[in-house]
Amino acid sequence: MKANGEHRPAEATAHFGKMIEFPVHQEALVPFGFEAAGYLGRGEARLALGDAAGAHEDLVLAEYRSAAPLEATLLKGKAVYLLGLKQRAEEIFQRAHANALFPDAVALFIGNLYKSLGDLDKRLEWAGKVKSESAREFRYMQVYWERGELGKAEDAA
Repeated sequence: MKANGEHRPAEATAHFGKMIEFPVHQEALVPFGFEAAGYLGRGEARLALGDAAGAHEDLVLAEYRSAAPLEATLLKGKAVYLLGLKQRAEEIFQRAHANALFPDAVALFIGNLYKSLGDLDKRLEWAGKVKSESAREFRYMQVYWERGELGKAEDAA
């Protein structure tokens, strides 16, 4: 959705809402996953607007209605974190990582979520879960740099 790509979350929220509300009697014309994509997009837009509760609601529905719910699950974890339920968010992330087909990619994505939340300690913790040594060391270097720990960043590089 162009409005989402241009960082206009209020417009994106409205557009994704229209996707979700598409008339059920025309369901045969709707591509598989259309509704789930609507919930996912609106949930992401609501996160950008700071509406963690609304985002959580949409992301739970996206997760439930999707054939591949990983992105919805991870964004739901972010919404839960923003609602102040940090331990619950971490449990969501742990479960997604444990069940992932590509756990390194999921660990890196979760680290990025924690960066967006301003939690560099958790970002560093998730860097340690990456099995690929080169990817793990590169992420350590990034996080140490972000934390202003330049000596450690140089050591990790």
